[in-house]
Amino acid sequence: RGLVGSEMCIRDRFGGAIGVMYLFALDQQLIVEYANLQIIGNENDPLRNAPGDQQAIGVRYQKPISRRWIFRTDAIYGERKNLEEISGVRVEMRMKF
Repeated sequence: RGLVGSEMCIRDRFGGAIGVMYLFALDQQLIVEYANLQIIGNENDPLRNAPGDQQAIGVRYQKPISRRWIFRTDAIYGERKNLEEISGVRVEMRMKF
């Protein structure tokens, strides 16, 4: 899912993500993920878009409410050194064809 708000360039940094998914009786799903990105070297490198370390946590819950409809919600919170923190929530109803 790519929780940390960074570009795909990996110039002088490292990181990773870990997550856990749990299926409740195979009809509900809960996912929790944590991602972290650390820079290597100077924070002022003009060729790197991430000006500092970043970390984020995300949560997703989904449940079918009928044979055709699925309820899904996501939440994210991220801390980014030298940038504003990011957060958000999304709620959606999905219809299966």
